[in-house]
Amino acid sequence: MNGEIPAVSNSDRLRVATALAVLKFKPPDQSIASYVLDLRSIFVSSSMAIRERETRAISEETTSWKKRALKLEGDYAALQAMYEAEQVSTSYVPSGPGHRWLFHSSFP
Repeated sequence: MNGEIPAVSNSDRLRVATALAVLKFKPPDQSIASYVLDLRSIFVSSSMAIRERETRAISEETTSWKKRALKLEGDYAALQAMYEAEQVSTSYVPSGPGHRWLFHSSFP
């Protein structure tokens, strides 16, 4: 370097000012590392918030998909039971005056 001070961006200035303000109010009986962890849990960064929202959306989609699949499985089971009952009722035909039941000729 030739003795010039590098330019400082406004975002860097804001970060330094925020860090100084935060340190000013740090409880004396708490370590800096512990204080930083507490602050991170309170003030979520925007990238973490975006990640959490995306994770929540994926979870909701998965839950919605699973509910839909379970409903369709239930509907299928009900329709299959109705179909089988219909097959049984149409497979037998009454025969003669005593109504003895005989297999329908198309039933194996």
